[in-house]
Amino acid sequence: MLSIPHMIVVFIVVLVVFGPQKLPELARGLGKLMAEFRKASTDFKSAFEEEMRDMERQALQAERKKAAEAVAASAAAEPSPPLAPALRQPGPQTQKRPQPRLIQRRAQLRI
Repeated sequence: MLSIPHMIVVFIVVLVVFGPQKLPELARGLGKLMAEFRKASTDFKSAFEEEMRDMERQALQAERKKAAEAVAASAAAEPSPPLAPALRQPGPQTQKRPQPRLIQRRAQLRI
């Protein structure tokens, strides 16, 4: 970056070379050029970021698809649980467990 004394020297040289009549036109043209460059760089940056988001989105979708396939494969490999547990016959696991004596006694006293 140019320091202030360097910028003053450049300004004086430009003023001497181009003259005071051409200096505003040159400054205007330089300003337009800088604005176009800034716009182009902003457009490039936004396009790049959009492409990166698309790539991340595609990677995430592929990851979710693999996870769904893995879940489907594991679900197909395991036997499915019964749909209606109320329709099963009571077995040793579904029968009512006896309560401890203290709890039974409290229940009798409350009735």
